Amino acid sequence: MIYLYTMKNSRFILPSLLTAILMVVSGIQATSAQATQTLTVEGVEFAWPDQVYAPQSLEESTNAFLEVSYVNKSGSDFYYVGYSMNDPSGAPFPVFNIKVGVKNSTSGVLPGKMSFMSFLNFTGPGSYPITLCTLKTLGGGTTEICGKSTVTFVTVKPTPPKVVAPSPASPSASQQAKPPVAQVKKTITCAKGKVTKKVTAVNPKCPVGYKKK
Repeated sequence: MIYLYTMKNSRFILPSLLTAILMVVSGIQATSAQATQTLTVEGVEFAWPDQVYAPQSLEESTNAFLEVSYVNKSGSDFYYVGYSMNDPSGAPFPVFNIKVGVKNSTSGVLPGKMSFMSFLNFTGPGSYPITLCTLKTLGGGTTEICGKSTVTFVTVKPTPPKVVAPSPASPSASQQAKPPVAQVKKTITCAKGKVTKKVTAVNPKCPVGYKKK
């Protein structure tokens, strides 16, 4: 059963009520190339930006979306995939989306509309719980499978680093210069039941409740 996102468990709104929303936001594609968070639920890999700018005005709200992408690698079709959110206190947060009829080996983006009204008096950064769910069939005793993670909202737009042209170095200086030692990041896969999550860091550790695969 698909739940209204405003209910206590903050799941999803009925597909019939979402038709208009999906028509409005269809065609929106992810444009950022920043680091991402990922979570795999029942073979569906969800991904979203590591940091999301929270709109601070009506003008900024015009094109403000939380863009959660999905790739169905499960080998099965799904009745729906989607997500809902809560604020840090646990109350339903009005950023959500759902895609009905997800075929195997398909992918897409689930844009959740954001409004500056949802971030009044928010200074950031702040972590908001996100619940990502899948349902293979409607009825027949099947239930949705969900995984939980967080979305980090910030109120300062990231600025690209300044590019400084290197000054010519003398031959002796070039011979003496040593390249900096880069810290190597590793990616591990953590599992909690049927839910898997990838963690990338210099010294990655699984979240509480997850075990390293």
